[in-house]
Amino acid sequence: MQLKEELTLIQRGNRPISEYLHTVKSLADEIALIDHPISNDDLTLYVLYGLGPEFHEIAAPIRAREKSLVFEELHDMLVGHESYLRRMKAAANFTSHRFANKDTAFSVSQQNRGSNRGNGSLCQSGQHRPSNGSFRDPSEIIIRATLIQTGASSQNVNIMINWVTQQRSARNSNPLQ
Repeated sequence: MQLKEELTLIQRGNRPISEYLHTVKSLADEIALIDHPISNDDLTLYVLYGLGPEFHEIAAPIRAREKSLVFEELHDMLVGHESYLRRMKAAANFTSHRFANKDTAFSVSQQNRGSNRGNGSLCQSGQHRPSNGSFRDPSEIIIRATLIQTGASSQNVNIMINWVTQQRSARNSNPLQ
């Protein structure tokens, strides 16, 4: 009875999803050893109830499935979602850090007013022009974030950005391409 209560009340908290799932599976296996196996549907519900709010996006479609998930499928889905959440957080952190940098920062109010005062402004092409005179294409931020998330080194990120910039320059100088 105590094991089943633990399974019912277990929460993920700040643990990685794989650690949380291991704990849930261990409890379910212990309960099964005393001749009270837990169905896939019940195990899925126990896992979903303890996940927390950041997993609500994936929990709803899992609950709505007509076909039961085996634990391994549930594990793979949740680990994938946790990885997705980490990538999104890293991209958001990278972007917010990028815009907070004093050399490239500009406020929304300056952008909306079309002001050229402050640390930077937008030129007609939509590129950001910091006060130091260099240009930054907004898509560069996305490219950098994606490459960094995949573990690319700073040198490789810069090589890729330079290549993309060269390709755009070539395309812009020859509009028939």
